Amino acid sequence: MKLLLNMLWIVGLLPICLADAGEAERLKRMRSLVDPLVSRSDALVEPTANNWGIARGNVQLSINLKNGHSRILTNEPVELIVCFKNVSTNETFTVYLSHNEDALHGFGFQIISPSGKEARLIPALSRGSGRFMNIGPSQIGHFEFNLSRLFHFNEIGIYTIVARRTIHSRATERPITVISNPLLVSVVNAP
Repeated sequence: MKLLLNMLWIVGLLPICLADAGEAERLKRMRSLVDPLVSRSDALVEPTANNWGIARGNVQLSINLKNGHSRILTNEPVELIVCFKNVSTNETFTVYLSHNEDALHGFGFQIISPSGKEARLIPALSRGSGRFMNIGPSQIGHFEFNLSRLFHFNEIGIYTIVARRTIHSRATERPITVISNPLLVSVVNAP
């Protein structure tokens, strides 16, 4: 049962099931079942430490707070380190990143607030200049992203954030949608 809940959580189906039931307390209890996937401790950890989503098409996606903690103060920006890991031995993957700081960079984000409300940030077609990030075999590519420019984290408590991104294999030109680890972020009152 726990494995099934973990899988539903990662692929984004668990929040939908719970949102239909409309029970914030039930969501909090379910979050406790997925604790093995993420750490709630405030000990400083390396941003790319083993918090990866499931490998899809030889790529994994990871999101972590830039500060390395799982807690932020109210009105503090939610700055993410976004990492792609190429687990193949012979493929290169390409990710396009816009220079527009307010763009989603092609990412979709699912954010569940402490009260259980779900928000989905859907990527729009990005126009303008940008750059390509190529991720070679057995390499990790990363960039920083300020999520608080697009979503206000103004509720005290624990938020759950999951990212989705479609990238392309340069060898096969096939699209691959990767899903990140669920990131738990605790927002607390500033002293």
